[in-house]
Amino acid sequence: MKGYFIVFSLLWSSVFSSAQETNFGNRISNGAWCWFSSPRAIYLQSSPSRVITGWITKDGTLEAGLLDVKRKHIYKHTIKESFEQDDHANPSFAESDKGNVLMFYTKHVDEMVRMNQLFVSDSTFYCSDDKRFNIFNEDELKLFPGRQITTYANPFVLKREKKRIYCFGRWTGFKPNITWSDDGGESFEKSKVFITNEPFCSKNRPYVLYYSDGKSKIHFLFTDGHPRNEKVNSIYYAYYEKDAFWRADDSKICNIDALPFTPKEASVVYEASEKEGRAWIYDIGVNKRQGPVILYARYPNKQTNSFVPLCLLRWEELGG
Repeated sequence: MKGYFIVFSLLWSSVFSSAQETNFGNRISNGAWCWFSSPRAIYLQSSPSRVITGWITKDGTLEAGLLDVKRKHIYKHTIKESFEQDDHANPSFAESDKGNVLMFYTKHVDEMVRMNQLFVSDSTFYCSDDKRFNIFNEDELKLFPGRQITTYANPFVLKREKKRIYCFGRWTGFKPNITWSDDGGESFEKSKVFITNEPFCSKNRPYVLYYSDGKSKIHFLFTDGHPRNEKVNSIYYAYYEKDAFWRADDSKICNIDALPFTPKEASVVYEASEKEGRAWIYDIGVNKRQGPVILYARYPNKQTNSFVPLCLLRWEELGG
């Protein structure tokens, strides 16, 4: 099933916006999210009526919030004051095997991946001190040289892999990277580049959106790079399951120990051209049959680098 929408105005991710619940006594009126660190909010498995989320305020303070839907109340907690005035620093969340919540985040240009544990009680929650992980692999840095920085953090727990915690971000080589923990987040493996252009270029930066079923699969929707920098910018899909990466038709791309793969080795969702225009990604999820559902935009106007307000927004079910 496919659909098209014409969009006449877009709000870029760096705009600070309100996230308000009309009937709640407290409101979150000062906070920003970035598209490329997720999940930005999660339902607690132990209590589906409660939601954990977080944001960056206008002065750069990192905050987390517990939204209690039944009590119609928001409990807010300051994690770090004056952390960074940048929406790239927003936190993302994964519920650990002990029922507590792990919160991951980086600065826009950072040297590590940071993690706090949130301990949730019946009425509120509190936060541990942060742990800082140097996830850079010296061998990978030789293969993919460039600025040694971390941006974005996308954590997921897979129950069928003994609750292994995966975390993805833009790290080594300015490329999407993968790391994981088998000890509940106490330590993480050194990261590996899992998507790269060929031949390698340190200025090229694919953008990725992630979604997981929390059981065995992690879905990826990604681009060649940033539409400002790419002559054409296509859209691709792949998923991870059972130590390997797969296309939409369930054919194998490669095993995890044979990473990285190139965008064109994945499923091509939209093949960009100078005539049809560059593309950009907006969201990914699954349908009732657990098939991937994606949302992306095509910019027919060549002035994509200015994010023209007229674009063609398309959603598509790839399978299931």
